[in-house]
Amino acid sequence: MSDIGFLSRGKSTGDFNVDDQHAQPDPNNAMTDRDREIALHLSALRSKKPENRAKAVKRLGDMQAHLDEVVAALDDPIGIVRIAAAEGLAHLEFERLTSDMLESLLAAIDDRDDRVCCAAIRTLGMLGVEVARDEIIPFLEDRNPFVVNAAITALARLGPAEIGEKLIGFLDAENPYLQSAAAYAMGTLRYAPAGPAMLERLPQLLQAGDQANPVILGNYIKALGDLRERAAIPLLIEIAQNHVGMRSKSIQALIEMNAVEAAPILAHMLADPGVRLRDSLIRLMVTAGYADAPVLLRPLLTDSNTSIRQLVLLALTQFNDQAAIKAIRTMSRQDTNPYLRAAAVDSLFTLQGDEALRDLLNLAADLNTNVRRAVAENLGKMTGLSQEAQAALNTLANDPQPEVALQAQGALQKHHLTPPGQIASPPPAVRSLLPEALLPELDTLLEALQRWQDGLAGGSAPGNLSELAQLDRALTLLLTHLERAREQRLQDPE
Repeated sequence: MSDIGFLSRGKSTGDFNVDDQHAQPDPNNAMTDRDREIALHLSALRSKKPENRAKAVKRLGDMQAHLDEVVAALDDPIGIVRIAAAEGLAHLEFERLTSDMLESLLAAIDDRDDRVCCAAIRTLGMLGVEVARDEIIPFLEDRNPFVVNAAITALARLGPAEIGEKLIGFLDAENPYLQSAAAYAMGTLRYAPAGPAMLERLPQLLQAGDQANPVILGNYIKALGDLRERAAIPLLIEIAQNHVGMRSKSIQALIEMNAVEAAPILAHMLADPGVRLRDSLIRLMVTAGYADAPVLLRPLLTDSNTSIRQLVLLALTQFNDQAAIKAIRTMSRQDTNPYLRAAAVDSLFTLQGDEALRDLLNLAADLNTNVRRAVAENLGKMTGLSQEAQAALNTLANDPQPEVALQAQGALQKHHLTPPGQIASPPPAVRSLLPEALLPELDTLLEALQRWQDGLAGGSAPGNLSELAQLDRALTLLLTHLERAREQRLQDPE
């Protein structure tokens, strides 16, 4: 054990009488809830019932309190207590791992109870104790498949990638438990030589249908994504389309590979009611930079699920989707989630720049603190302010909510407007290119083209999505000029 002395930079085991942060009583000599819980578990350690001792030692380990007691429990005469002690050390901060603790864990891997051995091996892997690698490798030949599984998983976490050479053979193990662990290890280690073999094996696993082990399938699919095995993209697309239980995992693997080609094929699945599936699909489209996605994503701004609305808002903003401005404007005023309304304000400025001024001013007196703060922040980003905008910022600078007031004061400073009377010139408005002859038909054109664009998503069959997206972009450009013309007409009725 001479090679583990470097770990002694932590405190010795004996110093851990109680978690340092909570060991000292407060000035009022009152126990905190944590102190009470620790005292309760310390008492339970003296129980004659092994299950009570096991629960207590596991919880003390999780709390990182009285670690000397946790380590001592590795010598308890009852196996379930020793298991709990080994598991209780799994989430220990590495800085607190001492040489004595490590030696106790290494001794535990030779415990007479295989369950204790498994727990100790897993904990060494989770703690990333690389010096334990050579001690764990022999367990790959253990007679107990659960011990072998623990060894495979721990070595996958410890690395390096080259150790995959010792583990790849378990992909062909008779025991499915070991197959699953090996698949996990190949992906975790990014052991590239395993990619072709795993791709060849996956269709065979899928042929088992309902009898297929979902854990093994999931680990295979995830590993192919982690390995960036691009030859697997067609198969992963097929799985996403036809294997319901593995859809999200397949799409996540495609995301890992930045599989642009998968986006148009799977885009129609956005109509699926599953939140997890749609979440994965949206992320795939963004990661792949799928430019035709906005026409399908836009309707989801009104989805009933908040996380989907938030993700779509971020996606459309990243795609610079000008056609979404109207819906995002509505979201900034009406969304049921107060934080999402503020995010919509940010998106309005990102998409419009200085042209978002009217939207910001309309929301400057909103009852939602988050919205007012977002208004102040984005007014600070504008290249110039009108007198009306400066007045709004001055009001916000005196907002009863400190976070709003501070944001507005910072925005005023950015525009050098802290002294009264200094007003930066706002940028000139962008003029519409609509011919004067069409002005009398402005409202009719706007309504008709907007209805046309709103209905595009309903015709989004996989075969014509690219054409629909081109039409969507053309309509967006036309609607932008029509909106500008309407703004100019309101500002200058003559």
